[in-house]
Amino acid sequence: MTDASLVTQEILGRVIGQRAGVTGASNALELVAAREPILGSYVFERLMVLAGKLAVSGAPPDIVRGCCDDILDVVTIAVRAVWAGHDELWHGVDLRRLSRKNCRLKSRRARMPVKRDNDAALAPGSNGATASAMPSGEGG
Repeated sequence: MTDASLVTQEILGRVIGQRAGVTGASNALELVAAREPILGSYVFERLMVLAGKLAVSGAPPDIVRGCCDDILDVVTIAVRAVWAGHDELWHGVDLRRLSRKNCRLKSRRARMPVKRDNDAALAPGSNGATASAMPSGEGG
C-alpha cells in the first residue's frame, strides 16, 4: 500500500470474486446487518426510499428491483472491501493483548501524580506561595 487506503486493487478483486457465493440482494444485506446492524438498517431504509421514488416516477417494477439490487451490490462490495482491508491491516496483531496493555497504562496514569511546573515552589519547607501569588512589595 503506498497511500492510506485500506482497500487495494487485490482486496477489491477478491471481494468481488467472493460475492459469487452470495445469492440475492437480501442475503448481501443480511451479511452487512449481521456485523453492522445500524448500517444495515440505514442501507435498507434508504433503498426503500429510492425504490419508492422510482416507482412513483413511473419506473416498472423490474427496473425498480434491478436498480435497488445494483445499488445494494455496490454498497455491500464497498463495505466488505473496507472490512477486508481492515482485517488485512490488523492481521497478526493481538488486539486483545494490546487492549489489555492500554487498560493497564490508563489505570497506571490515573494513579501517578501529575507533575506541574510550579511544584518546585511547593517543595517541603516553602510556605506554598509563589512569586506571582505574593502581593507586590512583599518578597520572601
